[in-house]
Amino acid sequence: MHAACRSRVRHRSTSRAAGPPGASSKGEGRLTLEEQEGGTLATIKAEAQVGGLIARRRASALVGAAGRMLMSQFFSALEAELDKSATA
Repeated sequence: MHAACRSRVRHRSTSRAAGPPGASSKGEGRLTLEEQEGGTLATIKAEAQVGGLIARRRASALVGAAGRMLMSQFFSALEAELDKSATA
């Protein structure tokens, strides 16, 4: 973690969506970055709730796959930003 940063940084994000009658979703994600010996520990916690047709059709598999995809995108983007900072 950069020396000018605090030893712990937290971010919370929430979302809600509604579709056809009865279809809905909401979620919350929390990201904590903590200074550790020689690096930074990233802790991510997420929770999602879905209702309606999608909930009746294997929602947990869909939500899990979407979560893995988003985490992969997040860490790829973070790595790219850190690489840019290191070369600047």
